[in-house]
Amino acid sequence: MQSLAGVNALPFENGRFTGVIHPFIVGDILISTQPNGITDVLKRTAEGQEKLRELPSPDGDSVQVIDWGGASFHQSTLVKLTTGTPNKLRTYVIGRDGVIGVSFGAKENTEIGDGDWRNLNVWVRRLTEPSGYDPSRMIGGFASYNTMYTATLPPDPVMRVRYTDAATAIT
Repeated sequence: MQSLAGVNALPFENGRFTGVIHPFIVGDILISTQPNGITDVLKRTAEGQEKLRELPSPDGDSVQVIDWGGASFHQSTLVKLTTGTPNKLRTYVIGRDGVIGVSFGAKENTEIGDGDWRNLNVWVRRLTEPSGYDPSRMIGGFASYNTMYTATLPPDPVMRVRYTDAATAIT
């Protein structure tokens, strides 16, 4: 969180950054015996002990599980896994506008029940005849696409997303 604050990344409307953390890493935090770790600090107050007693809900993804150091973390299994010895799971911390999404509001091809739903259609066309744009036929073809929604990093040199990869004791 301090890394984001150091580049003037803004928190969300609630005044906190948002984090995404894998349930295995949440489990590691809850069983940690690390001095000055989250559980070590929380066990020193009645309110902190109550937080330790509340187990994260298994009811799907995006459940807020940890409020710590200016960030509210939500658990999700949709994080990057780096395989190796040991395997590592990524934890993200995101500031406001860290990832932006654009919806074009298109109504066509957005019904999931029609059996042919796609968010992205790509058309490829091979050019066989010369055109005013390419009279010598140097361009062999082109591709175009139709998208209804996209998410991306903002076009700004200030990165508003931080992440770390951590090994887990839970398998």
